[in-house]
Amino acid sequence: MKRFLTSLLAGLLLMAFSATAFAQDAGATPPADTSTPPADSSTPPPSGDTSNDTSASVEFNLSTYFSVEQLSLLSLEEQATLTAKLSALSGDVLEKKVKEIQEWLNKRLEEQKEKMENQAQWEAKQKAKFEAKVDAQFAKLMREKKDAMERARRMQEKEERIKIMKAKRAEAQARRFSKPKVLQAWVASVDTVNGVILLKKHGAQAKVLVTAKTVLAVIEDDGARAGTLADFQTGDRIFGLVRRNPNDHSLVGVVLVKMQDRDNDDEDETPPAPPADSGSMPTPPADSVPPPA
Repeated sequence: MKRFLTSLLAGLLLMAFSATAFAQDAGATPPADTSTPPADSSTPPPSGDTSNDTSASVEFNLSTYFSVEQLSLLSLEEQATLTAKLSALSGDVLEKKVKEIQEWLNKRLEEQKEKMENQAQWEAKQKAKFEAKVDAQFAKLMREKKDAMERARRMQEKEERIKIMKAKRAEAQARRFSKPKVLQAWVASVDTVNGVILLKKHGAQAKVLVTAKTVLAVIEDDGARAGTLADFQTGDRIFGLVRRNPNDHSLVGVVLVKMQDRDNDDEDETPPAPPADSGSMPTPPADSVPPPA
């Protein structure tokens, strides 16, 4: 009977020890020492020497176990809660719990760092896209400006070429107008008041303006003599030099010679013309040249 009681007591003690060790390994809070009152207890500490009880009055310091970066992940409220929980632990349980929390905080730091790196990469990509878009728009504007300048340059060159062509054309036209040309026709009418002789040839008509500089000559049987506008009558054959009037489509007489009268039945017959580039006075017919004196 005595041996049975001894075995039962030993078994109970072993079970109690195993339960205590299992609770410590699992992170359970060990029972507090009832002989030491809590730090916030209203009961005054016992009188006498208190040098050996300073650990009870010292607050748990998180910076001893955690870095500034780790603590930056926790709010003030979370830090206060963690301080209260860790203050109740000691020994291996405290070290194990601190290690777990450190690993958790380090993992959060790595995640935050990775997130920041991803954010930085995303922002860099967005910045690169924006810069590329701005560069493309700027390049497009520069191309459009260059094309506009090129079009303006070509347009200016075209206008200058047109001006040069017009000037050359006007110069050539002025030369044509100023150069006398040979004309053979018949008188359709004479306006002595306005100094205009209307000529006809092959059904076409042309006005010839007689000015003070116009040389008028009349060829008769006995020779040539200076004439006047009154000497020219309808049906007379005219041989002379004329030039174009720059103000209109009429002609200006330079030299007008009234040829010897002949049968006008063939007035529409084209008389022989001298060379077109002839600038000299026409030679009268042989029968109209006066004999030498």
